[in-house]
Amino acid sequence: MPVPTVITDLSPTIASNSPSGSDARTVADDHFRALAGFVAQLRDGPKDLTAGSVSAPSVAFTGDLNTGIYSTAADQVAVTSGGTQSLLLTATAASVPGTLTAGGLLFGRGGGIGMGRLTISTSAASGGADGDIHFQY
Repeated sequence: MPVPTVITDLSPTIASNSPSGSDARTVADDHFRALAGFVAQLRDGPKDLTAGSVSAPSVAFTGDLNTGIYSTAADQVAVTSGGTQSLLLTATAASVPGTLTAGGLLFGRGGGIGMGRLTISTSAASGGADGDIHFQY
């Protein structure tokens, strides 16, 4: 294998990477320097993850590979729990496909403790129009 120039030149299978035992010392040194550079890129640079899926998220947990974070489409992030989407975030909305349980007060634009607005409507919240449900402490 030639000296890698980008991290994607590397294989997650250790035996598939160089330097091999037959490489000249100068070539082996270049491989080690490249690998040190890749480690620094991972430490300092943006994390370019694959999109993942609901059953195999990009960021998952050891022993629970179908629970984590993935991207459903451009500019969307989702959380999956047990292989089922439990939260979807876009630039303008947060969606919970199942039941949303709140264990505390609802805070809203009013700024007061316990004040907020839950809008059930096909149009934007409007300060008391039909379809709005208001909560007040």
